[in-house]
Amino acid sequence: MNVRLLEHIVGTSSSSAEVTPDGVQDIAASAMWDRGYDGSEVVVAVLDTGCNNHPDLAGQIKGGKNFTTDYGGDSDNFSDNHFHGTHVAGTIAAVRGNGIGVVGVAPDVKLLVLKVLSSDGSGGVYNIIEAIDYAIAWRGPQGQRVRVISMSLGTIWAPQDFHDAIKRADAADIAIVCASGNIGDGNSETNEVNYPAYYPECIAVGAYDMWGGVAYFSNSNNQIDICAPGVNVLSTSNSGGYVYSSGTSMAAPHVAGALALIANKLDKAFGRHATSRELYEELINRNTILLDVASTLQGYGALRFVGAATMPVKKVRISDVDFEAALSWLKDHGMFNTPAYWRNNAVVGKTIRGDYMREALIKIYIVQGLGAQVEK
Repeated sequence: MNVRLLEHIVGTSSSSAEVTPDGVQDIAASAMWDRGYDGSEVVVAVLDTGCNNHPDLAGQIKGGKNFTTDYGGDSDNFSDNHFHGTHVAGTIAAVRGNGIGVVGVAPDVKLLVLKVLSSDGSGGVYNIIEAIDYAIAWRGPQGQRVRVISMSLGTIWAPQDFHDAIKRADAADIAIVCASGNIGDGNSETNEVNYPAYYPECIAVGAYDMWGGVAYFSNSNNQIDICAPGVNVLSTSNSGGYVYSSGTSMAAPHVAGALALIANKLDKAFGRHATSRELYEELINRNTILLDVASTLQGYGALRFVGAATMPVKKVRISDVDFEAALSWLKDHGMFNTPAYWRNNAVVGKTIRGDYMREALIKIYIVQGLGAQVEK
């Protein structure tokens, strides 16, 4: 029984100067960095094709293990002989400030690299189960443990043993992030199911494009939790260079990195390690903005750290802001969809949802565009 990767390569890039990829910009990760939340002290286990010692991942890998027969079954050789695992790792953890390449969502997070897929991008379910249990038991030199598991892989059928392993990780207080799958047909009323994403214990991540729509290939079902950038995503390649790739595989690591930032925020606020449930609730309740599409495609919305930066004292009333001016500014700064779309779908008095969306858009404009709080 094979599990497969959930991506396809779009193109390559020779990124000589440091850039923040569009997806990392779009989720406003820098708003968290500005507050000192960069993923430090958080360990994310990446179950994938392995990871190479890319310059943008220098110092980010805490350890790893090979669960495949690649490299003669050498368990200590978890290097990436595909490209996928290194790409995922870069989106989560590429360092910031080295002057080259790309920046990840959580540029100071640490990775546990668990190679469960071979050079052809496939692997056995029981290899993954073994890796999940390894991640649960792993402890770092200072007693660190895995807070997040990231899996950009899937299968349309899985044994109960797979679900049992997921339940063990959930019981161990690990947030489990999974790509939802790439067999979507664009119809929100039909279900496309991939495991482990469909298990209720997992955070199932769909993909959206930079135009603000859910990607045509992204699965729809009642277990989707959130969507994140997944089209033309630039990240690290196992060759030492950079590659663009699309898929829910590319969306999931944005969420895994975001959870590391959220862990920093909540750990500081609580004076203890936040639970995986607390991380999840913060993810879906405070760091997303809803798209006007069915929940079976987008879950609770699109990942975005709206309002994460410290608010200034200045306050502005919603009634004082012109809707058209807000739409124009939002469009210029990469907001979802076009002004015409919002004029037609978020006008005052059209629907309760329309009123809500109009107010939400103006609030975002006030916070980000005017640099002010909304006056009560």
